[in-house]
Amino acid sequence: MLDRIPHPGRALFASLAALAGVAASAFAAQASTAHAAPAVVNAPRHVLANSVVFPVSPPGDPNAPAISSVTVSNDDNGKLTFAIGITNRPALTGDMDISIFLDTDQNPQTGAVAVGGAEYAIDLSDNSVDLAKWDGTNLMYMNPSPVSLVYTYSNGATITVNAGDIAAGLTGFNFFVGAASGIGGTPANPDFSNAHFAFAPAQGHGMFNYPIKITPLQLSATGLKTSAAQAGKTFTASLAVTATRQDALANGATVTCTAKVAGKSLPVKARGYSNGQATCSWLIPKTAKGKKIAGSVGVSVQNLQASKQFSATVH
Repeated sequence: MLDRIPHPGRALFASLAALAGVAASAFAAQASTAHAAPAVVNAPRHVLANSVVFPVSPPGDPNAPAISSVTVSNDDNGKLTFAIGITNRPALTGDMDISIFLDTDQNPQTGAVAVGGAEYAIDLSDNSVDLAKWDGTNLMYMNPSPVSLVYTYSNGATITVNAGDIAAGLTGFNFFVGAASGIGGTPANPDFSNAHFAFAPAQGHGMFNYPIKITPLQLSATGLKTSAAQAGKTFTASLAVTATRQDALANGATVTCTAKVAGKSLPVKARGYSNGQATCSWLIPKTAKGKKIAGSVGVSVQNLQASKQFSATVH
């Protein structure tokens, strides 16, 4: 498991030597076969959109935390949620440690090979959740850990973190969960002599694999409405836009506005996007009566575009 260094000043993970030594003697005994050259579990028992429930087995040690479920999910903003059920530990106590080791390049021969090739690890202990990164020698605490990394605990741990705060462009990872109880001593000098350990996957079952799935963004223009075209007045055109991910529109929509009267471009008076509507406005010249105003309203987001054209006679 992970070395326990008190906050503030809890800044470093144990070296791999420590992981393989006193602090992880039970880990080495139980997990070296399972994780030294891990196979990947690719057959979860139940799959939902952006959510996977992984198969778990009862711990071999009846005194260890009983990991009853492991569920990983992500939303379309890339927020990861790890839900780890522990039936015999309704509350997080000071003798416990829960760790998630993440092989983000999905290669067990890189990163911390002693723990399945993990490039990152999440550790929950001492009422704090922290992220560590492999530096070529050790798993080192990131100081500070990402703001997005938070937890709750009730009959197990629920840990959330933005995927991009772990590794830029993360699309999936192999991982395993370790849980310990019975850790004595102090946070600065822990005693693992009476500790009990459990792992998911269980011994001999390698690592889980989780693919991050983001709903593909699709954009469409569903309708265009215009105000009356009157000389010397403001003319407004509003485009209704839908997307498979409304957050993408709300956070990154760019509105384009073009209009011409008798072939001459008009300057845009105002443009904006709100509540599914892209709106543009122009001031029609007083001399434009009887002429035609024509143009378009468009929205672009993440290299996708949707637009509609309009045409009207100025009165």
